This record gives sequence, structure tokens and C-alpha cells, in this order.
Amino acid sequence: MVIYVCPFSDPVGFLAYLSASTTDNGYTGNKLLRFDKIRYNDGLYDPITGHCTIPSPGRYLITIVVWGNSRHATFDLMIDGKRNVHTHANDGNDGDHVTTGTMNIVLHLEKGQKLAVYPRILNDQQIGGSDQLLTRFGVNKLSN
Repeated sequence: MVIYVCPFSDPVGFLAYLSASTTDNGYTGNKLLRFDKIRYNDGLYDPITGHCTIPSPGRYLITIVVWGNSRHATFDLMIDGKRNVHTHANDGNDGDHVTTGTMNIVLHLEKGQKLAVYPRILNDQQIGGSDQLLTRFGVNKLSN
């Protein structure tokens, strides 16, 4: 068995998720996604702005999962207002569609940098949300 011990005396991170689908919460698409429910938050994530502010320099694990009801799940990780990392998932099938786009990336970030999730909504695409954390955004510091 492997046991990971956090090298910090105080953990640094957050996990936020959508509690309802975007059609149910008034989201109109093509703007920053604001995750309305917080599983844990060490002061990094602001659900009002949709931004995560990095408190200290270091390596961070960034996890984003976007669940959609169309053939495509496309979204960007925004850093300081610029599209930094882009991901796209395509189910490749005809008929009813449910697609999940997932991003797990480790980046060295500096104090004060702001991160956000920007989905690209196509036509009538809906981004799903529930207490099952279908659509989520998390950032955790790994090291200095």
C-alpha cells in the first residue's frame, strides 16, 4: 500500500462542482463557468467570479471534468484571462449523446495567477451538474 503524505502543514486546494445542469441554472454559454457548490476550499476558489487565485508559487494539480449532452465536450483552462490549455472530447456516435471531457494537468503557477474554466457551448448543448460531481473543477498544490 502506498500512502501519500502532504508536504504542507496546511493543505492548499479546492474542489467545486455544478449542482444543476446549465439549462437549469441560467447559464447562457460561452463565458466562464461558475461552479456553485464547494466540496472543500482553502480560500482559493471564488464561486461568485468563477476564478481560482493561486496563493503561493509551486506545482499544482488541476482537474477539470465537463459532462455534456452533445457529441462534443470542449473547454479551455484560462490562466490570467488567456486560453492556456484546451481539450476536446467527441463521442463519435450517432443518436443520443453524452460526452465527458477530462483534464488532469500539473503546472508550475505563480502567486496571484487566476484560473478559470471556459466551456465552448455548441447549439443547444447542456453542461450537466448534480451532487454526483458530474462537472467539476479542482486545484491542489503538490509542491513548492
